[in-house]
Amino acid sequence: MITTFSFYERPPDSVPGYPCLSRISGRGAVLALPLHADDDAFDRQGYGGSRFAYLTMETRIGGERPVSGRRLSTASLTVETTRVMRAKGDPDCPAPGVVLVTVADLATVDADAFLRQFSAASAFMERQPGFRAARLYRERISPGRTVFINVAGWTSVPDFVAAFSSDAFKRIIVGGFETRSRIMVAHLPAAERLEAAQ
Repeated sequence: MITTFSFYERPPDSVPGYPCLSRISGRGAVLALPLHADDDAFDRQGYGGSRFAYLTMETRIGGERPVSGRRLSTASLTVETTRVMRAKGDPDCPAPGVVLVTVADLATVDADAFLRQFSAASAFMERQPGFRAARLYRERISPGRTVFINVAGWTSVPDFVAAFSSDAFKRIIVGGFETRSRIMVAHLPAAERLEAAQ
């Protein structure tokens, strides 16, 4: 399975201004998420914000052919990935109200150290109130540098902030490598919450 992330500095023409999931039988799915400028919503602990206003995630099953027939305007950043890790939280907690997308760009030689820290961080997050699920994707072709993209569903931004800013989490994320990371936020309206988090 291949997932292509396309980030746009402004929403492409003819796309909805709300989260939208389209499934194409036997071929895959496309998730479209407007991103919010939440730069003041929480302390990113050294992670950057983002200039992007819109994101599409296109997942293709068994093939290189795009899922959707229509092409959007040119994206500012496109990353073709495969999923490398998955985490699940408490299935009984409320449906996600936000999706947090973290893009980490680091030297390929540091990828294994990043994955070890991410695995420990995921185990911690799985036990936190408000955490629903996360998927980590790795860029397929990465000469010299590697991009990882984490997509996580949380009940709310404050739930995420409580876990992210905790001393226990900071002890896990010790670094040891240079990364350029940024966190983006997409708010989910109630009708789409559970569907988008699946």
